[in-house]
Amino acid sequence: MKIRMVFQMMHTKHFYFNMLLHFQFG
Repeated sequence: MKIRMVFQMMHTKHFYFNMLLHFQFG
């Protein structure tokens, strides 16, 4: 369960990072 939480956190971080890139370069 802990691993799942970490994975979800990483996925959310990746999502926000993609959004940031999209707003900066899009």
